[in-house]
Amino acid sequence: MTSNSNNANYGGRQPNTSAYVKSFNYGRITDAWYYSNTTNTTSDTNLLLLPSNSTATVTIPGNLVVEGSINIPSDVHLKRNIQLLSLDSCDKILSLNPVSYRYIDDQKDKLHFGMIAQEVETLYPNLVNTISTEVNNTTVSMKAINYIEIIPILLVKIKDLQSQIDVLNTKIVEK
Repeated sequence: MTSNSNNANYGGRQPNTSAYVKSFNYGRITDAWYYSNTTNTTSDTNLLLLPSNSTATVTIPGNLVVEGSINIPSDVHLKRNIQLLSLDSCDKILSLNPVSYRYIDDQKDKLHFGMIAQEVETLYPNLVNTISTEVNNTTVSMKAINYIEIIPILLVKIKDLQSQIDVLNTKIVEK
C-alpha cells in the first residue's frame, strides 16, 4: 500500500476510478482473482469472478453458500450433436452404490452422502474429473464427480419407472 490515500487498497477494495475491476492477489504473483462489475442492457448488473488462469480449477475448502441459484448454461444455441439418452445407457445408474462417509481430515466429522468417484468412473467416465490441487506445497490429484450431470440420467430412469407403473396400474384397473 502506498501512502497516497487515493491509491489505498485494503482487502481488495479499490478506489472508484478502477471502473469496477478488482484484483484479489494471493500467493504467487500468477495466482490472481478478478472481480468485474459489468452492465448488460437487457438485465440488471452482472458480476463476474474469474481466476486469472481460465483453465484453473477453483477449490473452496469449506462450505459454499449460495443465496441465489446456481445456473449452468444449457441453451440449445450452445450445443451440437444433441441426442436423447438411451434407456440402456441410463440403466447403468442402478449399478452404482450410494454411500455415507466422513472425510478423513474433517475436524467437524460431518456425515456426507454420495458415491465413490472411482466406481462412477467405471460406468460413466465423463462424469468424473481428475483434479490436481496443492496441499502443503505438494501437488495432489483426486477424483471428483459431476453430480449435476447425473440428474438427466436419473430423469430417464424415473420416466421409465413411471411408465412401468402406469402400465401396471392400467392392468389392475382392467381386472
